[in-house]
Amino acid sequence: MVSVEDVIQRLLKASGNNPQEAGRLFERFVKAFLRTHNHWGKIFKEVWLWSEYPQRNRRPDTGIDLVAEDSDGNKWAIQVKFFETSK
Repeated sequence: MVSVEDVIQRLLKASGNNPQEAGRLFERFVKAFLRTHNHWGKIFKEVWLWSEYPQRNRRPDTGIDLVAEDSDGNKWAIQVKFFETSK
C-alpha cells in the first residue's frame, strides 16, 4: 500500500520540485482518487478539472479546481491545495 507521504514525494519528484506543477499534478491525483475510491467513487458519477468542466462557459478560475457531480445530479465545487507544512 502506498502512503500519503509516498504520493506527495512522487508528485514533488515528478514536478521537478516546482510547486505550481506539483499542484497541477495533485489536482489530477485528487480527480482520479475521487473517481476510484471505494466511498467517493460511489458518490460521484463524474469529476472534472475546472478547465475540463463542460458548463464552465469561459468563466475564469476563481479558486475552483475540480467539479464533481453526484448520483443525484448535484454539483460540488472542490478546491485542492498542495503545499508543504513544517513538521
